[in-house]
Amino acid sequence: YETLAFHFRHSSLHQKAIDYLRNSGRKSLNKYAVQESHEYYQMGFQILEQTRGDSEEEKLRLIDFLNEWGRVFYYRGDFRGMRKLFLEHEKLAESLSDTGLAGSFYVWLSISLFNSGRVKEAFGVNLKALEMCQKGKNTAIDMGYANIIWCCAELNLLEKGMQYSEEVMAHKEELDPMGYVLSLGGLGMIHIFKGDSQKN
Repeated sequence: YETLAFHFRHSSLHQKAIDYLRNSGRKSLNKYAVQESHEYYQMGFQILEQTRGDSEEEKLRLIDFLNEWGRVFYYRGDFRGMRKLFLEHEKLAESLSDTGLAGSFYVWLSISLFNSGRVKEAFGVNLKALEMCQKGKNTAIDMGYANIIWCCAELNLLEKGMQYSEEVMAHKEELDPMGYVLSLGGLGMIHIFKGDSQKN
């Protein structure tokens, strides 16, 4: 992938370059080379921004790219950079006809807000994200559940957090392991705040 990405980056075949850079980013992430992965996505994003038109298809492609890149930002702990990037593209995501894709975008935006200290704002965005994800397919709903449980813990909405935890337990077979484990971590924090630490 990396050799082909380099080749197509220096050609006029922009979509091929983006595809191979994206594949290179996935490959690097799978071997935990997070910074290397980020650099591939960054190069792909630059090409996307320089060549993108105004068609619905191209807007969908960009938001799908950002959603995938969001996980890399998360692993890097660059929540300020992630927040800035996603806020800059919020209006574009809002205009999409694909509710699930837009919902996933709002999940990652909410995560960036929560992890940069804007918890109340993150909670509101997360509510919107979950509602949209529930109407779509192949979404980041697992991370949406995890983040809203942590928001509830931080905002002292403990019973509401417990309700979301019950939803996670009911659908745990369908959720990505990372989102499920993070949800359990949030539930553990709720138990601590309720004085029920023995339940952890």
